[in-house]
Amino acid sequence: IEDEENEETIWNDLNFNPKCAMNHQCEMQFGYFDVCFSSKKKSGGYGSILFGTCHKTPVVIKKCKITTKEEHMDSENETLIWKNLSMTETVPKLLGYGKLNVKSEYKYTKYFICEDTKSCDLIDFINQDNNWSTIRKNGSNDTGKRSRYPVSDESGVCEYVVSRKMKILLSKKMIACVQTMHKHGFVHRDIKCENFIVSRDNADVHIIDFGL
Repeated sequence: IEDEENEETIWNDLNFNPKCAMNHQCEMQFGYFDVCFSSKKKSGGYGSILFGTCHKTPVVIKKCKITTKEEHMDSENETLIWKNLSMTETVPKLLGYGKLNVKSEYKYTKYFICEDTKSCDLIDFINQDNNWSTIRKNGSNDTGKRSRYPVSDESGVCEYVVSRKMKILLSKKMIACVQTMHKHGFVHRDIKCENFIVSRDNADVHIIDFGL
């Protein structure tokens, strides 16, 4: 997209107008200084993730430094997508966003505040013990025996795999996330395990990271 006219044409081709969609976005509830931060935090290439509460509501705060025009445009794009998808079950609900330490139009810290869904990324979720089955083998042959617990008998070979039920459940929910994005006129373009988070309580799946 090189200019505003080209951008408008692309949105029209998708049968989606972001200016009209603003009427259907979630209402922003919290600002950065409403957050009571906890000591828990994470960091990575995406920036930093902080945890806390806003008026007794558990929240997650994503912060990233913006230093170039390209990063600024990515951040604006992420804001637009997240706001529009927050009325669905596809993403963690966005509760607030804004800028900190503004030095110029393209140099500042962007923050997003969203609900805390008590989630972990897809890899961490499937690595939990309760999501694995034990396959009992005789040499390289599958004996057909299954167990939810590790087998200590050294007479056979054991293999640990994610249960078929869990594979199907997660696959369906991940596909549903992508389909919902497409229905709203968005393409993610970076589908990978790290960009899906799964609730530890009920295996709800959300898709994240729209700075594309």
